[in-house]
Amino acid sequence: MNTYGSDVENLNNFYVAMFDGNMNLKGEIYYHNETRMVVPYSIYALPSGGCLVSTGGQDRKTSEQQHAIFKLSRAIFDDIDEAHDSGIAVAYAYPNPGKDKLNIRTALPNAQVEIYDLSGRQIYKQKIADNITSIDAESWPSGTFVWKVISNGKEAETGKWVK
Repeated sequence: MNTYGSDVENLNNFYVAMFDGNMNLKGEIYYHNETRMVVPYSIYALPSGGCLVSTGGQDRKTSEQQHAIFKLSRAIFDDIDEAHDSGIAVAYAYPNPGKDKLNIRTALPNAQVEIYDLSGRQIYKQKIADNITSIDAESWPSGTFVWKVISNGKEAETGKWVK
């Protein structure tokens, strides 16, 4: 389990990776919430192959303290629709907003990333070979871009990135 961000203001994500018995990565999922800071406290493996993640956090608008336990089924790691139905992402773009580098993190097999400007014109496309794909965005103009991760010919995740 890992959290993105180096300070409390950026704690709005957590990441859970699943490994097989030989410690080979089998899947990754990401929880992201713009309105709530999230601090994972602990993770418990379940006999079914899933896990429980215990978190604490704070509502960014009201400062109300919140605690939650997320039950992540084994299917969330294998089924994109199951992950989305549970509010979990299978790919994540960071830092957002960013400057000259866009990172896409995913463990999806046979995947590629596509980047579009807001007029719908594709400005970038690349196969994903590693869990983190760093894209040089230095020559891109400032603005908002749409990123898509395609896996096995199907749109798996999409989002906006601001430069």
